[in-house]
Amino acid sequence: MVSRYTFKNGLRLVYEKPISILPVTSVQVFCDYGSVYETDDVRGAAHFIEHMCFKGTSKIPDAKDIFLNYNKIGAYFNAETDKRYTRYYVLCEDDYVKNSIHILSDMLMNSTFNKKQFQKEENVVIEENIRSRDSASSDINNTINNIIYKGSSYENPVDDITYHQGKRFHYEDIVEIYKMFYIPSRMVVSVVSNLSFSTIKEMINESFFSKQSKKLAIDLNTYEKYQKKISYIPYDKIQYSINKKKELSTMHVNIGIRICNYYSPDTYPLILLCDIIGGNTSGRLYNLLRENNGLTYSSGTETVFYEHLGDLTFFIQTDPNKLIHNGDKKGVLPLVIQLINDLIKKGITSEELKTIKSNFKGRFALNLQYNDNFAFRNGLDELMGLEKIVPVRDAYEKFYENITVKDVNRMIKKYFKKENITVCIIANKAPSLETVKNECEKIIEK
Repeated sequence: MVSRYTFKNGLRLVYEKPISILPVTSVQVFCDYGSVYETDDVRGAAHFIEHMCFKGTSKIPDAKDIFLNYNKIGAYFNAETDKRYTRYYVLCEDDYVKNSIHILSDMLMNSTFNKKQFQKEENVVIEENIRSRDSASSDINNTINNIIYKGSSYENPVDDITYHQGKRFHYEDIVEIYKMFYIPSRMVVSVVSNLSFSTIKEMINESFFSKQSKKLAIDLNTYEKYQKKISYIPYDKIQYSINKKKELSTMHVNIGIRICNYYSPDTYPLILLCDIIGGNTSGRLYNLLRENNGLTYSSGTETVFYEHLGDLTFFIQTDPNKLIHNGDKKGVLPLVIQLINDLIKKGITSEELKTIKSNFKGRFALNLQYNDNFAFRNGLDELMGLEKIVPVRDAYEKFYENITVKDVNRMIKKYFKKENITVCIIANKAPSLETVKNECEKIIEK
């Protein structure tokens, strides 16, 4: 059972008791501030604020002491910035939960934003982005997201080196955003622990999370400019992006399909479909490209869902000389288009669905040993405003067990259409747009 509680200052707590009796607690804090809230003049702010929250508070001014507190108890402690949120998480022994919550609350509510640390950490973020720019996978993901989510706040990457070229953050702007969004009413604390719900509530009540937010005198127009856009540009044909990256030895091919939003019941059959296509070594994509044709080592599919839209994306790395032809046989792109057309014409088989559902059931059972999986799913559902949160232990029976072949095939007919498809390629030896179009326009409409 998942329990929920809202404190007087608007802070939301979501709690679940795990199946495991191990004395391990997962604490995850979701701040309702990610890169989708940024305007052009502060791109990268969400990621940078995440970094600055590790740099000291009035009570723990030295960043090293924050890490030392967690290191000496063997806790796992980290954070991530997503387009939709920023998440901070701790996995620790039950004996250290109170202290871990206290330090985490101090970090998020009382970060000092020391000016010297501010300047130094901006250099660290720039170095991190330089490293990311070396990754072709990161490049192609950013490119395809820009097209799929065009017109919404989700078209921009969380951070990118281009945000930092020729300009620096204005200290006052970043501090203003921090004070505006890092407040209890925009936070969700998700806890999975064998400690009782009442004990966790008491711990949070004694932490900085329970303090009343300091009111920041700010013009409403200033606040309103930092709001996400969830409309997007519709297309009436396949979208293409072909880019050259000199230092690459492999070709990266992504084919993205616009699908439903986070709240749609279509998410569950689409997730199954994604895994039937390319989620594991029994998937169609793996067997077609690697086992049957020896064309690629790395391929797969994944789904992403936001509040207004989602995507199901194929990702493939291959020899650029084998994109269209593999000797006298078909190359990667014609084979993938053939796979898509087979799905459109024939759908999936009952045996494929049986296999993937059995796989899901086993994976859900294995995941029950990981408290952080529970905490992440519960926290995200709470942040996204779901009326009812289904425990992870019940998710397979609730959402997947009764899905039929007809349900999955309906998803193919609904979403596998040319106006939903984007094709992106990055390679040292890039093909012509005409060459790529000649294959992709063979996708049939049904």
